[in-house]
Amino acid sequence: MALVEEVGQLSRIPRGPKGIEVFPPGRAEWSDAVDSDFGLQLAGWLALEHIRRHVRKTTGAPAPSRHLFLVPLDGVLPIRFFTDRFEAPGYLPDGYRGLDGLWVWSAHWQRVLVWQGGEWAWHEIPSAAGVVG
Repeated sequence: MALVEEVGQLSRIPRGPKGIEVFPPGRAEWSDAVDSDFGLQLAGWLALEHIRRHVRKTTGAPAPSRHLFLVPLDGVLPIRFFTDRFEAPGYLPDGYRGLDGLWVWSAHWQRVLVWQGGEWAWHEIPSAAGVVG
């Protein structure tokens, strides 16, 4: 209680169980706090063993084509990239060499970012009506 009283005043509020509401931690950052080059983000993700393992597994697969699909969670996706209104990178970071395709999509985006055939491009996500099933 002493720590709470050092910071501010604890008071009851008219909602929540027994008049107490606990707010989960939030995240705040400036949208321009990171470089606008999404290729740097892709390169940074290679520091994560989870990503390196998927790249190794995919590039080493005995298959006619090697495509890797990345869906970054909010914790690794900077606020700057919470929309798909940024330029596609002009290069593929070295750690992804050996892939025939790299597909990146966030739940915040309306399009998917695809590296294939030596270049990046944004692709529209097909609507459910256009999917043959």
